[in-house]
Amino acid sequence: MKAKQIKIDGKTYKLLYLNSIKHKGCSISGLVDTKKRIIKINKSRSPSVKRYVLAHEIYHVKDKGKWGGTLGAETRATFYCGLRDPIGMFKTAFTGNIFKGIKNFFKIYIFK
Repeated sequence: MKAKQIKIDGKTYKLLYLNSIKHKGCSISGLVDTKKRIIKINKSRSPSVKRYVLAHEIYHVKDKGKWGGTLGAETRATFYCGLRDPIGMFKTAFTGNIFKGIKNFFKIYIFK
């Protein structure tokens, strides 16, 4: 698998498109590891979903906000990117099971 390189705020990140991404046992569309500087995007998603998810993960890298913890970070990324790409946001939310996504969020971050 060949990784693409992208620059964010002067730092190089590896961008990987993978067949599936799991985080704490849950299937997800994207994930960023800021320590390892790796962004993972699920390549089985549609182009508009991949575009939105990439913007969402890049937002996490650039986000300096601290309010709201993980829920605040996800809210900021979702709405910031959603205002710029509403079609990508709605396709991301509704092509998957939105209720499963909410359940996964609570499973991963709230009920660790």
